[in-house]
Amino acid sequence: MPRRGAGARPPASVSSDDFSSEPESLRRRSSREVYARLAGKAQAAAWVLAAGLAFGYGGVGAAARDPARSHAWAVGLGCAAAGAAAAVAGYCLLYLPFVARVRLPYETAAPWAVPAATGALVAAFFAFIVGLWPAYGLLTPPLVCVLAMGVLMSSHFIPSCGCE
Repeated sequence: MPRRGAGARPPASVSSDDFSSEPESLRRRSSREVYARLAGKAQAAAWVLAAGLAFGYGGVGAAARDPARSHAWAVGLGCAAAGAAAAVAGYCLLYLPFVARVRLPYETAAPWAVPAATGALVAAFFAFIVGLWPAYGLLTPPLVCVLAMGVLMSSHFIPSCGCE
């Protein structure tokens, strides 16, 4: 019996034209799809690494905790807004699919979630810029952008629930 490969024919019981009954997860992916997926993961990992290095070696945590080097009220407001956005993300990514067993996309199940998380993240972005400005000056906006991209790109490594 010939091996199944590039030149082999499908078994006689299966039509060569009808592979639509095969689930999407079992279909062979093209090399371009695999490359695009790996490239996206590599870029996300690079952003997460850059944010980690900026936070660790840039002393952002120490500057944010030191009231002499930052505006503590603005840093606290930024942390609260980022926490609110994280709570909305946890609701959509963990509670809806795994606790409530909702199998709808979160845009349908919770239409308020995207605008609420967006507003919270925008508020956190500007609050962190105001809060860290005394420590970093004109470098604050690029630093906060790198940190924000690292946090956003970390979502690439959260597995999906399979909701369609």
